[in-house]
Amino acid sequence: MKLSAIHLALAAALLCAAGPLAAEETASKAGPGAAAPAEDGWQPIISEDGLFSVEMPAVPVFKTSVNEYRIGEIEENSYALELKDSEFVVEYIDLPGFVTIFGRGIIYRMAKRSFLREARLGETGWADIDLGPLGGKELSFEQERRGRPSARSGRARFVLAGRRLYVVAASAEPGSEAAGWVERFLDSFEIHALSSRRRVHKYWEMRQEGTASD
Repeated sequence: MKLSAIHLALAAALLCAAGPLAAEETASKAGPGAAAPAEDGWQPIISEDGLFSVEMPAVPVFKTSVNEYRIGEIEENSYALELKDSEFVVEYIDLPGFVTIFGRGIIYRMAKRSFLREARLGETGWADIDLGPLGGKELSFEQERRGRPSARSGRARFVLAGRRLYVVAASAEPGSEAAGWVERFLDSFEIHALSSRRRVHKYWEMRQEGTASD
């Protein structure tokens, strides 16, 4: 199951285009922002371009693509980790300024619809979430297979910060060790302002040294 699927469908829907006119994609194993792993093996990711930090159970693959639409180029970025019994993704896209006139509610609904359709998932819940100064939406979902839900389920959080849309999603097989990782992954995600980059790096340095307090 591929969770990293919101970008093209969402952009096409919001921009009233059938799809990108052209695309260029690159990928790397660790990607920008990968730091030394914690003692339990979890990998801290500090994305300066993405202005966020997150923890993953292993090193993710960073992928960036530039898609050309009728209104111009749009860059899409993702950090994705696919394991045998689980998957973890952080994806973000900068929307054109005029898209914000649709309002947060419509943007969130379009993102949810695209996410479910492209990854072939069934919705089991949709609720508001409080992420400090930013609100957002949380989607609960399950995988669909031949009209019947499979054992794997997960959650995705949608957060709009200015014109940047973040999607943070994870899924795991119930009863697996990874099922307990979903909450930690989702709760570790933080969005940081430009002025806080140095503070974020210092925080992770202190965590590696065991001197930081949450």
